[in-house]
Amino acid sequence: MLTARTLGGMVLALAVAACRTEEVREVELVDVAHEAAPAQRPAARLDLERFRPDVDRLLTEALARGQSWQLLSGLCTQAPKRLSGSVGAEKAVQWAAQAMRDAGLEVKLEPVMVPRWERGELESLLELDAGGAPRGKFPILALGGSVATPPGGVSAEVLVVTNFDELRTRAAEARGKIVLLNRPMDPGLHDCFAAYGGAVDQRSRGASEAAKVG
Repeated sequence: MLTARTLGGMVLALAVAACRTEEVREVELVDVAHEAAPAQRPAARLDLERFRPDVDRLLTEALARGQSWQLLSGLCTQAPKRLSGSVGAEKAVQWAAQAMRDAGLEVKLEPVMVPRWERGELESLLELDAGGAPRGKFPILALGGSVATPPGGVSAEVLVVTNFDELRTRAAEARGKIVLLNRPMDPGLHDCFAAYGGAVDQRSRGASEAAKVG
């Protein structure tokens, strides 16, 4: 059971939601920002280290005996396609709120403004040889936030770059061409998140950055 007067961070809420609540030892958290500051420390400095053992126990419980995979499966099954501002995103908000209520947390939803982008009709990529004859047709999918193509599509040479710095340096070459960002994840990194983080900017910002240079 978890008794909390104030949850000081989202990580605690997520850890609790991922745990089997009956297995977590009782912990009481207080809002240190509203406690009277002890004389031995400056009033403006918060002593958060005293919460570290309890936070570590919550995280260990969530990772070792939690229900993270079950929660993730439920989210992906009940609220797929969660682009910002979409129907799927709203379903995900409602799903998460109910999941936290089921874990014994008090939940309050508030309206917010978020960017919205809608994917148009699916298109395809047609490769032509030097003489203009078709060489191959490839399925493609617009990433969220992509700039729309003209109604008649785009026909141009392909410029291959590895990062945004190179793209900006070759901006004059990029004008009027299709930009292909081609930087794979580093296979030598043991931390897969670090490897993904080193390449994901192509996915998240590639279309917008390419549009800036034409």
